[in-house]
Amino acid sequence: MNAIAPLFILIAAGYVLKIKRAVDPRFFDMASDFDFKYLFPFIVFRSIYDMDFVSNFNVTFIAYGIGIAIIFLVLLLVFCPIFIKNKSTCGAFIHGAFRSNSTLMGVALAIIAFGEEGSIATVLFLPFILLTYNILSVIVLTSFNSENAKVSIKTVLFQIIRNPIIIGAVSGIVVSFSGIELPDFMVSVINSLASMATPLALIALGGELELRNLFARPVLLFSGSFIKLIFAPLLAVVPALLFFDFTRYEIGALLFVFAAPTAVSSYPMAKAMKSDTDFAGRIIMHSTVLSAFTMFLWVYVMKSLNFI
Repeated sequence: MNAIAPLFILIAAGYVLKIKRAVDPRFFDMASDFDFKYLFPFIVFRSIYDMDFVSNFNVTFIAYGIGIAIIFLVLLLVFCPIFIKNKSTCGAFIHGAFRSNSTLMGVALAIIAFGEEGSIATVLFLPFILLTYNILSVIVLTSFNSENAKVSIKTVLFQIIRNPIIIGAVSGIVVSFSGIELPDFMVSVINSLASMATPLALIALGGELELRNLFARPVLLFSGSFIKLIFAPLLAVVPALLFFDFTRYEIGALLFVFAAPTAVSSYPMAKAMKSDTDFAGRIIMHSTVLSAFTMFLWVYVMKSLNFI
């Protein structure tokens, strides 16, 4: 409860602010965009700057996480078209079941559950999994869009280079390896900006939720949410526990990233790629609401068994 409740109380606070019209409706969209572009990079930068990057970087762990993401997507690509005949809906389903809100929910939960030091594994994993998600998401939505819209490799690479999380990670690595020691006042500013990121992002997420007609298209929504919230973390965590000697922080990173609900950013991407935007929006809401229960159960079970 101590790990999960703060996340969803802040999400609920954002939703209450919206229905009470306490702020301009545009605030939540602007806050979410501002948070991702200008605050979350400081979380990544701070974590890498404060640690011994070389000793904390586990190539096997990073490679395992990326490999699981690719295997997961291949399974979806093989089985989903058998059951979902509409091309754009199938693409939106695969994208929604595959892409995690790892930047927001994964990092937030890692910080609350493990503290700043214990969240290093999650923060280090984040740039690599985001890179993987971005590339594979473009492939999926291009293959299944309704109008055969094309996205050039140049465009994808430009989006990756401009990704704020990637920029924050690269900046932290460069400063860490160069041995530059930032002055105290600058560290204080970075800490303040990083501390703002998670609460603001959760409130913005709550303000963006639309709970009306939440359970329309129930079979598809429950199937997609089950795959996202239950099957994906099982696929990631079970082999890691059986066959690898990862630390509990690394197991936690896999759990928090793969058990997180569908990424909010999947909606505008689905819209731009001419996918089924109605389903793309609904699975974000559906998986986010259900994740309040599933993430609680995951953390409770994993901590009870002393896996994290």
